[in-house]
Amino acid sequence: MPEEDKTCPIPDLPRGPLCEYRQRAKFSWKALKQVLEDPNVIRIRYDVWQKLEREPLFAPLTNTLPVDQQKERAAKQVKRIAELKLDPQEIYSMDYKYRVRYLMSINEALHAVCPSMSVKIALGVGLFTNALLAMGSERHSAIYNAAWNREIITCLAITEVSHGSNTKRCRTTATYDPKTQEFIINTPDFEAAKCWVGNLGKTGSMALLFAILHTSDGQNHGLQGFLVPIRDPTTLQPYPGVIVGDIGEKIGLNGIDNGFVMFNNYRI
Repeated sequence: MPEEDKTCPIPDLPRGPLCEYRQRAKFSWKALKQVLEDPNVIRIRYDVWQKLEREPLFAPLTNTLPVDQQKERAAKQVKRIAELKLDPQEIYSMDYKYRVRYLMSINEALHAVCPSMSVKIALGVGLFTNALLAMGSERHSAIYNAAWNREIITCLAITEVSHGSNTKRCRTTATYDPKTQEFIINTPDFEAAKCWVGNLGKTGSMALLFAILHTSDGQNHGLQGFLVPIRDPTTLQPYPGVIVGDIGEKIGLNGIDNGFVMFNNYRI
């Protein structure tokens, strides 16, 4: 077998019954892996895995937890990931493309440990903050930072019960009140309830909600995005005018609290 590269970030596999056959190979499987995959990505993944191996919260389970416990565990894992600071501060001064690839590599490593945790982070951190970057402004920076630092759990509310993600048929409304300079959010009926929203069922405190904007002159301004507080971020109790809940057990990814929400003259 060819001599191994000492700088290779890939650790040796544990000894076992296949070792004899691996040693007969005429090529290095580690070298091949570094040809097929970016060595920097490999290094990032193994660095994440080595850190999580020391954390009891990320130890593999020998049994399937009840659904509520799966959601609780995933939420605790998200919190712990924020505390571990797996993303070094220096990457934020680097090229945007490199930074995104670095963060995606971290999440790929997390997905191998716990898919539900990985998706919660992708939805509540990556997707939400990128949407704010694309559609928001400087006045949203406090919410952006809170979401990025996992101080709040966020979500994107697009899908509605009666028509999935067909945005042209969305029926949730936001009516602007010029007297108070507020938007009044309403759900006309259950078919217009936002549904299947990841992170909304139990832990989400802020939603980027897509609704049809109406103004006092009777004009329909089409689908617009609104930052809508759902729950108190400390107590996780819903605000008055918000009916929110969890959709229950799914075929998979039960650590994610997919939920539904309806609004009754809810002002933001």
